[in-house]
Amino acid sequence: MADLSVDTLFDAAVRIQLLERSITVSFAPDQSIRIKFPITRRLAEFMGMPHYIVLRSCAMMENEDLVTKAERVGIITTKKGSRKMMELMRDSYRQETEEILGAVLFTELLRKT
Repeated sequence: MADLSVDTLFDAAVRIQLLERSITVSFAPDQSIRIKFPITRRLAEFMGMPHYIVLRSCAMMENEDLVTKAERVGIITTKKGSRKMMELMRDSYRQETEEILGAVLFTELLRKT
């Protein structure tokens, strides 16, 4: 079985967050935002994929500087990954994201990325 594409993983992560109505955002010292990715087992279950494939694909995303592992937090986006995730929310899931975050907060997060 091949690795999942970065776009597929980011799309699944956003859809899980919207489905669960939970988007966890933190602010880095450099004023950028970080977004918590769903746990890898949840991603695998959601996509109907073996867990090891999601793990391997997440390692690929880490090598591409899109995500990083944070101790006791899990996988979070980097500055580059946050931009990718927010653009996906804006371009494909704007209405659903605004329903959760509100238009003002969503616009501000887009501005910060």
